[in-house]
Amino acid sequence: MGWWSSPDNPDVQIGDGPLDAAADFLRVVAARYREELGRNPSVEEVEAVLASALRAWADARTLQNFDEREVAAVTIKTAKRKKRLKYQLGDVFAIPLSDGRYAFGRIYNLDPNWNLIEVFAHVARSPHYTPDAEKSGRLLQPITIAPKDVFETGLWPIVHSDPGFRPADLDSLRYVMGLPGMYKLMKVNQLKPLGPISNAEAAKHPQWKFKPLPGTLADIERALKERKLI
Repeated sequence: MGWWSSPDNPDVQIGDGPLDAAADFLRVVAARYREELGRNPSVEEVEAVLASALRAWADARTLQNFDEREVAAVTIKTAKRKKRLKYQLGDVFAIPLSDGRYAFGRIYNLDPNWNLIEVFAHVARSPHYTPDAEKSGRLLQPITIAPKDVFETGLWPIVHSDPGFRPADLDSLRYVMGLPGMYKLMKVNQLKPLGPISNAEAAKHPQWKFKPLPGTLADIERALKERKLI
């Protein structure tokens, strides 16, 4: 499990585990609203849910330096979204690496809870598309990504489109979620786990988790180094 300083406040530490739990919270809350009210929650409703939960359960046992404090309010600040760049299933994109070169990947699945990309075992000095990227094969099993962070912003530019692309092994991909002793097996595009699995079995599958971009980039560069591509 990795930990790092928040980009908004270097004194604040965040990590994979807490982010996974927070993502699970948002997915579950949104699912309850859809199931019972037929819509997603509003920002104001998420604020109200968080504020109520924190008032009820936040204390010195769960929060540091909280003995003589209480939650007065929870505010989610929003801003007008910048113009979104378009992307679609099958698009090939370039990934800027720390050494100035580029890796390449493809949008493998688009679903609110299962946005997946596959990264190719290919590195180049420019972000221009060549079929060599796809021919190089997969660097690692498809990983989760937040499209708005990398594609809508143009941070990972789209360099090639394939409207007819269909993922070949999507139905057979498996992931795990949870902690040691409590792992559950997950199938792509489903929120309900297939069932509990052992620690040994869980080690055979990647974890279904959403990482901040620096963590995702670190994983990609680590895999490239293991293959001696960088």
